[in-house]
Amino acid sequence: MDLVHVEFNKMKLNRIQLILLFVCLKLSVVEVSAASVPEDSALQVGVQEKQAQVVVFAQSNANILEATVSVNAQLTNMSSSLPLPAVGTVSGANLYAPIVYLEPVDSRQPWNYNYQFVWHKGLPSSLELEPWIYQFPFAAGGQFSVSQGAGGRDSHQYGGENENAIDFAMPEGTTVCAARSGLVIAIKGDSDLGGPDSKYEQCANYVVVKHNDGTYANYMHLKRNGLLVKLGQVVQAGESLALSGNTGYSTEPHLHFDVYRLTASNERKTVPLRFQTRGGPVEALKGQFYWRDSSQ
Repeated sequence: MDLVHVEFNKMKLNRIQLILLFVCLKLSVVEVSAASVPEDSALQVGVQEKQAQVVVFAQSNANILEATVSVNAQLTNMSSSLPLPAVGTVSGANLYAPIVYLEPVDSRQPWNYNYQFVWHKGLPSSLELEPWIYQFPFAAGGQFSVSQGAGGRDSHQYGGENENAIDFAMPEGTTVCAARSGLVIAIKGDSDLGGPDSKYEQCANYVVVKHNDGTYANYMHLKRNGLLVKLGQVVQAGESLALSGNTGYSTEPHLHFDVYRLTASNERKTVPLRFQTRGGPVEALKGQFYWRDSSQ
């Protein structure tokens, strides 16, 4: 899951109010920093003020090629350059992209804004989905069980962003392989944080691969320093991507695998999965063991 964040409230204040606000913010930072955990820094969303104009922007780092951002805001005496919520994209690493501009209607009067944003890895697509039978996302000859299937009550509930995801229980350090050919558009491999607490949700290591029909495969909870691919690399089905781990919001070592697409409004929708076996295509069901044929 990507970042959902309530970010900023800005208003015109007098000098005394600014001093009080600074003191409160300073105390808040000291209090929060002791218990906070890092967020996924692949994309930063912020604001810049240029005279009376406010720019809500996104900035990608060196580990992501594609991202979509939606911004909503509550405005007082301000207007927006786009209908809200506004959706913008970032296509490239280390790239700055303005998403929406805000400005006072009457700069002589008090004005303020409070904005929220959501971002996902990838770009929206309206391409027709290709029916696809995926390889299991581990090395040929490997056999692993499904610890949580589609619609799982732990974190794959129907109607949610991960409703069609599959979790494969596997020891840390197991080789994770591409289930389908594509382009690596996002990577994270520097985290060693994880545990059964939602505060670790942004701490998972991952590889995201784009397919030619506009869908994306998400391989998550990977081992720290376990990446075996680079950003922008083209990978073939069955090629090694990373080593499995237990980072992020996780109760035990496993691989989280899902395939998703983004809508024009920046909704993340996973797609149902079927996997190739010697006996024909199957859905991966909780509690069942699945073996990847060594001929694949």
